[in-house]
Amino acid sequence: SLKHMTMTTGTNSANLYYYYSKKLLTTLYETLQLYPLGMKTTLPAGMGKQVKWLRYSKLNAATTALTESIPPSETNITSSNVTADISQYGAFVRISDLLETTAIDDVVESALTVLGKQGSLTLDTIIRTELDTFMPNQFANNKASLATVGSSDVLTAKEFLKAAITLKKNLVGPHTGNDYIAVVHPASLGDMMNDTNVGSWVDLNKYISPSKE
Repeated sequence: SLKHMTMTTGTNSANLYYYYSKKLLTTLYETLQLYPLGMKTTLPAGMGKQVKWLRYSKLNAATTALTESIPPSETNITSSNVTADISQYGAFVRISDLLETTAIDDVVESALTVLGKQGSLTLDTIIRTELDTFMPNQFANNKASLATVGSSDVLTAKEFLKAAITLKKNLVGPHTGNDYIAVVHPASLGDMMNDTNVGSWVDLNKYISPSKE
């Protein structure tokens, strides 16, 4: 009698050749958002590990009328230093000479790209942490802290207005031209664009073409 046998790729995997596509897949990285917005200071070599800026105090309005021929009392102007300590951050990848010689990809060039992107993410993460720690924070619906913010406490046009008013009251001028700048997470931006209250993003863009940016 004759037996019927079916040969498949599963039973004969040793006969298969694995093709390695040399097209490198792209890794999705975050781009710098906060770093380009701030003031940069270059620390020259040999100048220590701390940077200092000088700031003069604000003078209140002089609302007392002058008496003719009598000079006003002298005004004292005070100054203070704002300091920043220099810290180093970094990472490295160890690549063997055997891997560099035999790998199908230029692993050194690829590692440099990955490390460069890590450096960008590191800068923005450190800046965000410093801002969260040392600058005043505003939470949606007047919540006292991030821990008390719930799922219904979302970003709206009203929150942007409150933030702009706070900046103006503290004499913080616009960043560029007449505009204040905000860096917004995509999820929070979606909340704002879904806001349908009077004066909201949806309300203001009913009869105009919104920016594509």
